[in-house]
Amino acid sequence: MNGPHVTFIAGEKDDRIVDPSELQDWMDVSIQIDYEHEVWTDGRSYWINCVAPQLDKIRASLGLRPRSGYHITLGNTK
Repeated sequence: MNGPHVTFIAGEKDDRIVDPSELQDWMDVSIQIDYEHEVWTDGRSYWINCVAPQLDKIRASLGLRPRSGYHITLGNTK
């Protein structure tokens, strides 16, 4: 539905909803994402695990809690 993506801010799961204007300072920053090559599925969604320390820095700058890891959503069958 949403195409491949890495979700690193999910307002419904954090302490507050982030306004897109708060990300303005990060718009031109290149983000390095290191990923595994194994595709995972739960029968509904498909993803690969990844590491992106810069996403942790962005979350911290917004006052959000760190995450235990990230993944690249490849697609789903919704």
